[in-house]
Amino acid sequence: MSRRRAAATVVVAVLLLGGCSGAPATPEAPAPTATLGFTQLIPKEGTRHALLRVTNTGEDDLVVESVAVEWPGYAGGEPSPADPTIPAGRTLDLQLDLPDPTCEPTDEAPVGIVTTSTGTIRAELEATGATYLRRLWRTQCDTAYIESTVAITYSPQWRVVGQGVDARALGWIGLERRDGEEAVTVTDVDGSVLHGLRLPGPTTLEAGEQRVEVPLEITPGNRCDEHARGQATAPFDFLMHLRVGDGRPVAHQVEVPLAAMDAATDALDVACAARD
Repeated sequence: MSRRRAAATVVVAVLLLGGCSGAPATPEAPAPTATLGFTQLIPKEGTRHALLRVTNTGEDDLVVESVAVEWPGYAGGEPSPADPTIPAGRTLDLQLDLPDPTCEPTDEAPVGIVTTSTGTIRAELEATGATYLRRLWRTQCDTAYIESTVAITYSPQWRVVGQGVDARALGWIGLERRDGEEAVTVTDVDGSVLHGLRLPGPTTLEAGEQRVEVPLEITPGNRCDEHARGQATAPFDFLMHLRVGDGRPVAHQVEVPLAAMDAATDALDVACAARD
């Protein structure tokens, strides 16, 4: 055999045997995938405590290490630790804490981030989750704006006025200026299924004025049956709407004092007795 032919034979042998030497190559695991949403538990609506809704769209389990939201409206937040395993095709809501809002308008899409044992998932929040997050941000920024403009207090003493179906609890909302010189007006108030709200008098902290007490009445609603009164979950979940200068009205929660709750309940008792 010639030297050239012998060398060629050796090369062919090495090539044929090369794939058999050493351990077989391990196929790479597929990158983790998921769709991401955003929501809150009902008792925590409006707070910084939220849920990232993670749906595992991959073939393998997701072993989660942390979750976060990335968006200029909530800039600077830290990932929230998490340690569940989400099977393929399953959905799980994972708790996260938002930072204080950064109240500058932005058109950027909110992004969810899920760090897992096999990689990091970054995806825009689904449409309903993004809408929820933007609404939460707007509510928190509106509240911060109102609270920086005026301090809001409530009458410590409430009394029942009127007779029969006209019975109602009477008190006031105090507006005390913190910043600015523009007029601040209570434009509207919203009651609940058991109690209505009414503004029976002046409603504006005038430009340059430091303090005003806006009269507020809590009126009986239309439900007197025991089921409604016993099962109502938020009988004193009230809102007022305030406008600073020529701006748009901003919703703000009414913090109802215990004295107001007692007087409103007494007024409802009087009205319901008159309806029987």
